[in-house]
Amino acid sequence: MPTERTVRWLKSAWVAGIVAFLVTSIMPLSRSPLPEVAMADKIAHFGVFLILALFPTAGRAVRTRTVVVVLVLLALASEGLQAMVPFRSCEAADVAADLLGMLSGLALGAFLSGFWKRL
Repeated sequence: MPTERTVRWLKSAWVAGIVAFLVTSIMPLSRSPLPEVAMADKIAHFGVFLILALFPTAGRAVRTRTVVVVLVLLALASEGLQAMVPFRSCEAADVAADLLGMLSGLALGAFLSGFWKRL
């Protein structure tokens, strides 16, 4: 079972990660900061949402239902906001990558949470 201090840290890190993702999502860019790799932005979306789902779930710092609702809204809101920012676009594939990352993070987090409980 995580300590109270660990739970507070995980909650704070989760909120900071969400804010960082939103800020970087709506920054106007003239070109992508990601390397010229096929689907690099989809991989980045997947990875960010995997992490945003993994840590609060594995540490049992935030209820799974809350994680799901917040991350689904974040995926939709970030793409909606990007449609209004110069040099950014709204892509359904980004939302799909976000949701797949979230589901992977939830699954891995549940596994780790159960693993740590047995120790």
